[in-house]
Amino acid sequence: MRDDEDIAQATGVNIVQTKLLAFVVGATFAGIGGVLFAGRQHNIFPADFTLFVSIDVLSLIIIGGMGSIPGVIIGALVLIGLPEVLRGFEAYRIMLFGGLLVAMMLIKPEGLMPARARRLQRDVGPAAQEGVQP
Repeated sequence: MRDDEDIAQATGVNIVQTKLLAFVVGATFAGIGGVLFAGRQHNIFPADFTLFVSIDVLSLIIIGGMGSIPGVIIGALVLIGLPEVLRGFEAYRIMLFGGLLVAMMLIKPEGLMPARARRLQRDVGPAAQEGVQP
């Protein structure tokens, strides 16, 4: 359904029900994560959720690989260690962090550990996906 909604609907997938199910599952996991975070923190304030928290979460997904749970875990481990490595460059930390993200997207755009479907698409190539023999 992610790649082509028309084909999914033609094969009998109920698009509305499937999208609602995906939203409910995502909201459930977000709620569980919020409960665990609140239980650990004991209190929550708006100052706990700055722009840098959102940037960190997006960065670990980009570094690890979108759609890959092990990749996101590896991305989180990298992002835990990266601030410690950049601690000596406190004045330029954000600039170095951004530069490293850009370099990562140029060198390995799929992430450190891409999802299996994305890896297969990359290995097969566009010519073979269209049915054209090289």
